[in-house]
Amino acid sequence: MEQFSSMFVEIGLNEPQAEIVDNFLATARNAFGTNLCSIILYGSAAEKRLRVHSDINFLFVLKEFRKEEVDSIREPLRQARAAAHVSLMFVLEQELQEVARAFPVKYGSSFGRHCSI
Repeated sequence: MEQFSSMFVEIGLNEPQAEIVDNFLATARNAFGTNLCSIILYGSAAEKRLRVHSDINFLFVLKEFRKEEVDSIREPLRQARAAAHVSLMFVLEQELQEVARAFPVKYGSSFGRHCSI
């Protein structure tokens, strides 16, 4: 399992925060398995311009939404939100183009500055 702690420290998190975010991402990858198409970090964190009160924004692209998978990441997500202001959105792979057309300002500006992890 790849760890991204050093990347999160580089963008401004301290080591304990980075470890919590890493644990959350590892739990999510395990929970969603092959249903997870991509995890995208976007916003100021992706630009390495994180401020004290900035959120760390992730978009999870899924093949299909399965409530039991989402429920299984609830506690690690709560910890990541508390420790590092992690914010999470879900979108289905087949909805990406439609969502981008429906919300061009949100997705045009937010996802213009992103990185896949």
